[in-house]
Amino acid sequence: MTQSTLPDSDEPSLFERLRTVLALVFDVPAQDITAETCLCDLPRWSSLTFIVLMIAIENRFEQQPDRERAWAAVRVGDLLTLIRDSLERPDAAG
Repeated sequence: MTQSTLPDSDEPSLFERLRTVLALVFDVPAQDITAETCLCDLPRWSSLTFIVLMIAIENRFEQQPDRERAWAAVRVGDLLTLIRDSLERPDAAG
């Protein structure tokens, strides 16, 4: 199951950062994006904008989330969960 709600802890800052990225990539007001927003409802959602979004996420969060899981994301909250999981996994560079 995917998680589409904001957990407690420091998730609002992660959500705000993700929402800012989405607003820039899709040229929509950040306040219009919620955890429940369907990605396919964002203007110009396509495989090309997915690539642009993934690059923006990688740059903003300095992590490379699993692209297969990202492509399977349905809602913004799903991407948030993916980013959180990516940030929490042990650093493989050591």
